[in-house]
Amino acid sequence: MISSKLRRTGLVAKARPGRLTLLAVALALAVGGLAYAAAPSSFRPISGCYAKDGGAVRLIDTGKDACSAASENPITWNQPGPAGPAGPAGSGGSGGSASALTATFGGLPPNVGSDAGLDPVWSVVVSKKLAAGSWALVATMNSQTFAVDQFSSKGRDRIADLVCELRNGKDTFDTSFVGSATDRQMIPADQVVKRTLTIVGGAQVPRGGGVVSVRCKSQIMERFDSALMAIKVGGFS
Repeated sequence: MISSKLRRTGLVAKARPGRLTLLAVALALAVGGLAYAAAPSSFRPISGCYAKDGGAVRLIDTGKDACSAASENPITWNQPGPAGPAGPAGSGGSGGSASALTATFGGLPPNVGSDAGLDPVWSVVVSKKLAAGSWALVATMNSQTFAVDQFSSKGRDRIADLVCELRNGKDTFDTSFVGSATDRQMIPADQVVKRTLTIVGGAQVPRGGGVVSVRCKSQIMERFDSALMAIKVGGFS
């Protein structure tokens, strides 16, 4: 045990009662390593005993040894003090960005299309009714084009512009326009040409909901398989 080691190494000391406190502090600094080695846990305080007669001090492991009540008084170092006051609360973090909430789709069944017509007029090829909120939109228009002369049954090579617009609601162009895409090609006579347009945009649908749609026009016959994907988001920046 440590007490026997201290006696062998000469660390057991005698002191007058008036110097007991100073001796105890000095002894703790000198043999702190030995005291912690003897204690079963480094979080326990250092314990010792000093003799009532002569003031000899020895360290003990309270789990294995104890002071003699008849001839010694217990002493302890490194006792934990009272807990300090709690620190101030931290500032609140900034709000995270809103994640996507809802995804919805609109379109026509496969192999069923809408004719843009022989005249360059607008035709709605896909639409979707949406609830109020902010929506990210992706519209895809797959077209089959026929180079047919509108004044005869004979086909002829044609340069044809396919123009599509994504709209939010039925207001004026300035307020309802979301985005557009255009394709210009030479269409050989009596042949079917396939082409695809994609429009990406965002729409702020007003209270009560509204309809987003894609309309297209071309100088020649166009048939469409179209799809519209709408994802509700927290807002736009």
